[in-house]
Amino acid sequence: YSYAYLIAGPGGVIQSITATPDMTGVPAGIYTVCGLSYLTEHQNLLPSPNGALTITQLSNQLNSNTPPFCGNITANCVHVTIYALPPDEETEAVICAPACFDFLGDFYCASGDYFVDQTDVHGCHYNAILHLTVNNPTFKTITEMVCPGECSTHPLFPDACTPGQYQITL
Repeated sequence: YSYAYLIAGPGGVIQSITATPDMTGVPAGIYTVCGLSYLTEHQNLLPSPNGALTITQLSNQLNSNTPPFCGNITANCVHVTIYALPPDEETEAVICAPACFDFLGDFYCASGDYFVDQTDVHGCHYNAILHLTVNNPTFKTITEMVCPGECSTHPLFPDACTPGQYQITL
């Protein structure tokens, strides 16, 4: 006797019969995996997955008075859920120095791209990516001569009416 695995998708429709229960490369979805014991000499009689044959139908055929081959499907099948990989999350932020940016509980203070490995509720890994731009402050000096009794004509300093230095943060 030999052993194979039936991998079925929605509705129990057999998608493949394989020597190992390796589901690498199978798309996200809900599957049923059952063992199939069969007479080795009948390997060429195993059905080809046709998109319609279900595990239940094959089991009924094997238990009938005229089975298509000598075989038995195990009763203890395993249900497998394959979750889709979550997409990477991207965040763009622009801040002014000396501030830092809180990204997932860590603080970033310099321009750059930061990759943080994350795990979703199903245990699947994905990247959280921060594109951070840190702008440094710039200073601009304005010099204006004002006659006695007059005030600055610059719109940012309307109350500058006496000699001295005035500063405003924008």
